[in-house]
Amino acid sequence: MFDSISTTIAGLTVAPDCAAVADALVGLERLRAKIVAALVEIDRTAAWAAEGDTSLTAWLKRQGVSTLDAVHLARAAVGLRHAPVTAAAYERGDLSGAQIDAVFANVRPAHRELFAEHETDLVPVLRGLTPKETANAMQAWRQYADAVLDERQPRESELSLSKLPDGRRLLRGDLSPRLGRLLETALRLAHRRDLPDEPARTATMRRADALEDICSFFLDHRDTATSKRHRPHVHVGIDLDALQRGLPGETLDGEPVDPAEIAVLACDADVRRVLWRGRSSDLDFGHITRIVPKNLARAVAERDRHCRFPGCDRPAHWSDVHHIVDWYHGGPTAIGNLLLLCGRHHHLLHRQRWRVELHDDATVTFTRPDGQTRTTRPPPRIRGPDTVVAA
Repeated sequence: MFDSISTTIAGLTVAPDCAAVADALVGLERLRAKIVAALVEIDRTAAWAAEGDTSLTAWLKRQGVSTLDAVHLARAAVGLRHAPVTAAAYERGDLSGAQIDAVFANVRPAHRELFAEHETDLVPVLRGLTPKETANAMQAWRQYADAVLDERQPRESELSLSKLPDGRRLLRGDLSPRLGRLLETALRLAHRRDLPDEPARTATMRRADALEDICSFFLDHRDTATSKRHRPHVHVGIDLDALQRGLPGETLDGEPVDPAEIAVLACDADVRRVLWRGRSSDLDFGHITRIVPKNLARAVAERDRHCRFPGCDRPAHWSDVHHIVDWYHGGPTAIGNLLLLCGRHHHLLHRQRWRVELHDDATVTFTRPDGQTRTTRPPPRIRGPDTVVAA
């Protein structure tokens, strides 16, 4: 079936006129509804977990879906699983995908039971509305739901930070009155006026700068470590030659860092070498120690950048350094026997006894208990061999 769909799409020509494109968009909308219906069942059975993924969103991202689309698709699938009347209306075409996004942007997990009670009356009201009108209607319903839920249980604060395609971050929050007042006070105290020689800033820009000062102050004044090993605030890799020439660098996750930001970091940072040729630091401790020393952990992080499990992109600071051959089975604490794995996939490998092989070119082969294999290659290096790391 899917081969025929691909063949049909490959042979399809959409004329460059509004009517033809509008007609094609209707077809795309119906296909998306079918896909979401399938995702509802995938989420209901948690089939994504059998693939080694942490969530439906993570599984979608591994299929090449953008982060934003994956969030919307997963949110729709999870929401529709608990809202059969809305699901049926979407499948019939009574509600559009944009309306479904608007609905479940306002139906939080705590709202699901109440929404299920109301959807029979609510869906006919939404039919025929524009996405914006749907969003307005659902915001009004959410305010009602919040008022009802305030009598049932206290609402917790929520905060999300999403990475956008251009590298910027989108911060969204729904804060309790107490936390909201706390944040307002902190931003007000960290706020500073524009000096005479500075470019003028808007009020929103001044608040963003105040938030940066608050975060920097906290990170700079921590008295105790909160993790098993020291992990820097920002970890930037750049060739020594590139640093001296004012060229860009990159984080362990491969995100570019512009020269101006690197210059700021380099003024007050720990600078460490990671030598990719020759010998300067011991990267093989044999069987002397199970604990991975800091310099060895940094070298593994610089090579792997993120969890090496197929399709996982959890960054290095969320990951553990894993012994491929267990230390207590004779595996050495050496760079050739170590790789980064996030907590979930670290436990998955140990519980399900996946086999892992690290090759000389840093390619990793994972073999499932049923014999199926997956291969991951190391993130591409855009820098040369002589590397310094600014922390």
